[in-house]
Amino acid sequence: EAVKHAFGSTKAQQLAFEQLKWYKQTVNQAITQYYDTIMESCKKVDAAMPDSLKLKYLMAGIKDSLKLQVALQDPKTTD
Repeated sequence: EAVKHAFGSTKAQQLAFEQLKWYKQTVNQAITQYYDTIMESCKKVDAAMPDSLKLKYLMAGIKDSLKLQVALQDPKTTD
């Protein structure tokens, strides 16, 4: 049972990591929904993930039309 629990946890973590690598904000997706999805995946991968890494994942998949706006604000945290 412990092995099954550990393997399931590892698999969920791996799936969350894959989502972080490839997830992109869709054309009609609200930025808040995109943010929530990325933050949830970050938490699944590493509950103690630093904000600097979370920001990289957020910026990697954000719509091109928003990238410049967000970059100009030079965010330091995910709040």
